[in-house]
Amino acid sequence: MFLVLGALILRAISIEYRGKETATWWRTGWDIGFSVGSGLVALLLGVALGNLLNGLALDADGVYRGGFVGLLNPFSLVVGVLTLALATQQGSAWLVLKTEGDLAERARRVQMGAQIAVVVAWLAATALAFAGSLPAVDNFKTNLAAWIGPLLVVNAIFFGFRATLIGQQFRAFVCSSLTVAFLAITAATALYPNLVPAVVPARSLTVDNAHSSTLTMQVMLVVAVVGMPIVLAYTAYIYWKFKGKVRLDKASY
Repeated sequence: MFLVLGALILRAISIEYRGKETATWWRTGWDIGFSVGSGLVALLLGVALGNLLNGLALDADGVYRGGFVGLLNPFSLVVGVLTLALATQQGSAWLVLKTEGDLAERARRVQMGAQIAVVVAWLAATALAFAGSLPAVDNFKTNLAAWIGPLLVVNAIFFGFRATLIGQQFRAFVCSSLTVAFLAITAATALYPNLVPAVVPARSLTVDNAHSSTLTMQVMLVVAVVGMPIVLAYTAYIYWKFKGKVRLDKASY
């Protein structure tokens, strides 16, 4: 998490400092810093998710005892690559929507490469999970309904790749977004009822033994019911205000 924090800081200062000088080497350096920071965030969050799906070495007090190197296991690293590929796919799909000319075509090529990487990484993670009989596959072995998520992922990936090939930009972006959502549903299905699964099942944090009090959840439900429509309305307005292709003019930053 400290590495994630450092990567987020690098992203922020790269945007801030890039415009302070006009030299090519200066701006290129901060562009690289922004790319590295962005990539690390996606990769590290994926590694964290992979470790949750893999199960953590928690002691009787709930303290992790596996060490830093223990977090860098093959399955978790593959899940990290999957999240990085997903972020690249989503970002490039958005760029295709918002840009024109050579930049849009370059983004479309990156988008297609990312879509292929998503498929390869997802298949690799699935193979490692079943080969190692990880806790993440238990629900899929015992509950047929758990396969709804993966089936939705397959459809979103297929139609997203098809939309990219025939130039349906908006449909490709929607399918990319659905791929992210359906993979998240698949991961949640794999974890349930655990929130933080342990190698020793009795030490896991679950929805039953780790939830907040009833009063806390009731208060947060009210906050969500009141707050979420405001957030959604504001976000919808912003995207509507800046709809269409991005074009540089005298007012551009």
